[in-house]
Amino acid sequence: MAAIIQWRRFNFFEKELVTDGDGEDGSHSGGPGGGGPSLSQGGGGSGSGSGSGGGGGGGKPFAGLKPFDITCHTSGKNHLLFGDAEGFVHMLDRAYDVFSFRAFEYRVTHLLFVKRRNVLLAVGSDEEGIRPLVKVFNCDKGALSGANVPSTVRKIKILHNNKPVPVSCLVATDDLTHVAVGLYTGAVLLIRGDVVRDRFTRQEIIHDDALPITGMG
Repeated sequence: MAAIIQWRRFNFFEKELVTDGDGEDGSHSGGPGGGGPSLSQGGGGSGSGSGSGGGGGGGKPFAGLKPFDITCHTSGKNHLLFGDAEGFVHMLDRAYDVFSFRAFEYRVTHLLFVKRRNVLLAVGSDEEGIRPLVKVFNCDKGALSGANVPSTVRKIKILHNNKPVPVSCLVATDDLTHVAVGLYTGAVLLIRGDVVRDRFTRQEIIHDDALPITGMG
């Protein structure tokens, strides 16, 4: 007797549609934080995002980030942070308000928020072509609330064999004494020293291969 194979469906996440919450009269419905968008539960229906399967006010999908060409993202301190192709970082708070600042002259490729130190690491370029930099931003003193623009405390050029190469991934320890940068050339560049407090840091290649580095933990 042939075994009967049944596929089971598991829902690992609850789907919620973020809407602008604008009514027909143009007034906000008042989402989280008072004046932001609202959440519409997706329910178990068709999942089309039209709002027919759950609550919400039938508002339009949240479009606060639509104008931006998003290239990377991270999260920290009750914020979502997005980098774009124009060199800006956009910070989205719990009220879905967006605060933006210019991090690079050109595109942002990687973001990493270190919550323990309230520091944002960003990879991008201030020049045309392949000229990657790691910038360290201090997000203290109300920077994430839009009261102040995060201050740049360090800029680190990324070189392999004395040549600039594209960055493929980025990780750091919680105390920021070690930052590892994966490269498309197959190398891993380790930056030793506190990138916020130490006056000098040291770089060394700790891995070198022919294949690109796709991820690090």
